[in-house]
Amino acid sequence: MEGRYVRMTCLVGLFLILSGFISIMEQKGEVHASSRMAHFPSHTPQTTGQVTVSLEHPQISEGDSFAPIVPSEHWIKVTSSHSHSADETPTRVHVRIGTNLNLVEIWCQISNPEVLVSTDPSLVIWPETEACAVTMFSDNSLRSIIRFQLNGSWQDAEQVNISSFLHVDDGTPNGADSTPRTTVIGSSNSVQGYEGDVVLLPQSSGPSMMPWLVEREDGSFVQLSQAYLRAGEVVKSLVTIGFENDTFIRSPRNHSVKVSVIIDGEEIANTTEISNGQAIVEWVVPPRLGLIQAQVLLEPLYGGSMHEPDSGRLALIVDGSRPTLIGCDIPAAGHLPRDTRSVRCEVADLPVLPDSLSLNLWREWKDDRAPFNSEPDTDEWEILTMPLAFVENSTVGNYTADWSDLGGDIGELVFGYVSGSDIAGNQVRNGGSADFGDHVFSYKIGGDLDPEVDADAGVWSVVSSGTPVTLTDPWMHPDRRYIFNIELRDQNGFVDLRNLTLGLDDDAGTSDIEWDRDGCHVNRASITLHNCTLTAPTGGLSVYATDMLFTLEMSFSPSFLADRAGSYTYPVISVRDASGRVTTQELDAAAWRGSSEVSINSDTLLIEQTGGLIEGDEIWMRSGRTITAQGSVHWLGSELPPVEPLQVRGTLGNVEKIVLTEGGGFTINLTAPDVDAMLPLQFDLVNLSDGVEDLTVVEQMRSWVTVDGTSPIPTEMVSPRSSAILTPEDLEDGLRIAFEIAEEGRMDPQLIKLRYQLLTMREDSAGALVEEGEIQLAATTSARVGGSLPLVGLLNLEKELPPDFRKDPARLEIYFEGRDVAGNSAVSNEARRGPMVSWTIQHDVPDIDIPLGGLDLSRSGVVAVLDPVTIVLNFENVGLASGQETFRVVASPQEGDPVDLEGLYLELAAGESVQKQVSWSPDAVGTWSIIVFDEQDEIVAQSMPIFAEDSSSVREISALSEVHPAYSVVIVIQWVLLAVILIAIGYVRMPKGPSWSDEEEDYEEYEYS
Repeated sequence: MEGRYVRMTCLVGLFLILSGFISIMEQKGEVHASSRMAHFPSHTPQTTGQVTVSLEHPQISEGDSFAPIVPSEHWIKVTSSHSHSADETPTRVHVRIGTNLNLVEIWCQISNPEVLVSTDPSLVIWPETEACAVTMFSDNSLRSIIRFQLNGSWQDAEQVNISSFLHVDDGTPNGADSTPRTTVIGSSNSVQGYEGDVVLLPQSSGPSMMPWLVEREDGSFVQLSQAYLRAGEVVKSLVTIGFENDTFIRSPRNHSVKVSVIIDGEEIANTTEISNGQAIVEWVVPPRLGLIQAQVLLEPLYGGSMHEPDSGRLALIVDGSRPTLIGCDIPAAGHLPRDTRSVRCEVADLPVLPDSLSLNLWREWKDDRAPFNSEPDTDEWEILTMPLAFVENSTVGNYTADWSDLGGDIGELVFGYVSGSDIAGNQVRNGGSADFGDHVFSYKIGGDLDPEVDADAGVWSVVSSGTPVTLTDPWMHPDRRYIFNIELRDQNGFVDLRNLTLGLDDDAGTSDIEWDRDGCHVNRASITLHNCTLTAPTGGLSVYATDMLFTLEMSFSPSFLADRAGSYTYPVISVRDASGRVTTQELDAAAWRGSSEVSINSDTLLIEQTGGLIEGDEIWMRSGRTITAQGSVHWLGSELPPVEPLQVRGTLGNVEKIVLTEGGGFTINLTAPDVDAMLPLQFDLVNLSDGVEDLTVVEQMRSWVTVDGTSPIPTEMVSPRSSAILTPEDLEDGLRIAFEIAEEGRMDPQLIKLRYQLLTMREDSAGALVEEGEIQLAATTSARVGGSLPLVGLLNLEKELPPDFRKDPARLEIYFEGRDVAGNSAVSNEARRGPMVSWTIQHDVPDIDIPLGGLDLSRSGVVAVLDPVTIVLNFENVGLASGQETFRVVASPQEGDPVDLEGLYLELAAGESVQKQVSWSPDAVGTWSIIVFDEQDEIVAQSMPIFAEDSSSVREISALSEVHPAYSVVIVIQWVLLAVILIAIGYVRMPKGPSWSDEEEDYEEYEYS
């Protein structure tokens, strides 16, 4: 020990010498040099008295020793006194903290104590306020207090030297420092000067000390003797932290130490939150059973280590098994006489059984408080302790409790359930709860009474669009769901009920539907049960509810409903309680009828079509058109429409279509075939479910449809004939039009008409409309179906003809329009376009023309060139009015350009004629023709060709023409004789046999073959 003391003394001395040397070697002129000594002035400032180092700790008084220094939340306070001469100005108070491994100097400005300086900020922590306080006295002295903390980055040291000195301004460039005074914290043979290692501080849990505590979810703490945890439970590790060799039990600062929880070598949670020396780490117990090794490790974040890491180990047991209530010796529900009670409940658990459990008991006469609703409320339970009375084996035990119900009245209730947990905090399972109906046992104080069912009980409803609709006269059909409700009563409550049977057919004497504690059962295959419940009429059904509602939702097959449309069927119900008492009741008010027969309602059948005719059960329509039938289907008896779609078939001849009903209604569209015939139209139901019968009377809904695909068309104009020319007077006096049409089907004259158009061609050859209108028709015979139908109509113009109407060409067009009763559109002609007839109307206009033979020449045949020829032209006005016309006479050679001879302007009255002559001489050899053109350059007359020759040729021809006529006679006789000879030769050579006519017939036959 002496050697160690000598070494420490030498180190301290060396530290002080080095500190002084460093102060001397600092650069001159720096006001805030960290460790500088001024030149020795004539009056050196003094640090008087001992430097006092204190710890602001509730257990340590001012000036008491507090070694070691630790990085805790507590502040270190250094108090020092200093003096100076009158001509010196104190500027800074310095504090130097040092060990053999770390050194830092801090100071504050006297003139401004908030200015704080440190040579190594990583080693010192300043408080936010009151870090430095300097008190000046009148005798040139002062006292300073500097507060700070050492950071955790200091290394452990046997001694910490804390010294203080004063720096003054004495007029020299660097000022002067007082001689430091030093206080030593710690010693080499007793207490460390600085300690940064952390330790776990053991805590008590029950009779044992534990390195750290484990708090369960229920707030209980694990003890060493019962270190059980529940798998999956969220627990908390409560860790108390201190410093090694610290008798004052100081704790590390917040966020300076990391606290980790290690389970089986794996870190599962950590925190750096430290409050009042304690860290709380929340973690989840791993989902496995058995022993786990838990450990808490401390890791200082700025320096130091954990002292004795193995001290944080703790062995824990994970208990994943909950205590399970096997059963109690009181039934879950029932009725019992008044007596003293004792209950025994059997519980199983691993690895150890709970020491005790709790029986939560509610007795109506004792515990029911306002509003006195005969049901246990949350705050009305009495808790009885159930000690472990008997251990059957290591995992099963019996727990008991006693009470009395002698104070209860008949009909009052008792409820009980079991609660509690094992050592690990696992809550008992199957022990029930305070929720109504979730109890381990219950009973009513009372005796046995017969169940009750009223004779007028039982109500039938039908499910419509998901909502029940009450039936006043119940009819059952196979496509619906029906609900049967009946109210029951048992004075001992629902718990006393054991069996219900319902027979829907009183004559059968069998139970069709049965109810017991396992549910409902159907004994007849023709009944489908969709739902079966036993509830309270209002609210929930408690085990002791006396009024109950038995509800069945079911549907019936067609075979079950067959032959039930006549008389009513009466259901029968039987109710049996726990004591074997049975009540049987026939339900007169629930009588019902049913049917599985369906039909199309003939009264609702509506047949429509567009363009045709419907009279009673006879229909006329054209091919390709659609006939629409609408109707409805209903069940026999109730007349209700079927809910499920049924298939309705409509047939028109060989055309068939099947549609589905919707809400019982149907619409069928049938298209008439492309054939002219009379076809039956009828409807029926097809593809019905087995047992469903169609009672539709097809004959009552059969109609006959005449399909007519031929349009009415005019065949003959009777009057006026189509070739007639009408006069305006015909129109003004009323024109009777008679004609015949061809119609294969039925014809109605009111459906057809004539439309006329009166046109004038004054300005346009196509015609301009003068008047348009309709002509109503009438038949001249009573026949209406098939063949030829004569029709007549009278055209009366709506307005008078214009005065000048006769001067222009005009025509009258008649169109045949409308349809026959089948809807075939009328056509005016076979071409299906244009009018039925178009008549020309006579008009008064001039018509000047050259009649046939009205062009003559004075010479014909061959003429000499330049010989005069006179052209004689006869003109005649064959029109009904006076007029004028210009004609052009042209001589046209066969080769060469035509020559205009003369233009003739004529004015002639009606029937007047005139003759004109034009002279002309051919000026060239060739063939010439004389042509006359009208104003439209159309040829109105043309002469025979004229042959123009020169003069000599014309004389020779003239000489030949002067031969004696006798020669001409001789030539004719010669030609006649030659013809006779040829005929004779042909007759002599004619073969003998059939006549020529026969040969000609044979030839003709050959040609035709």
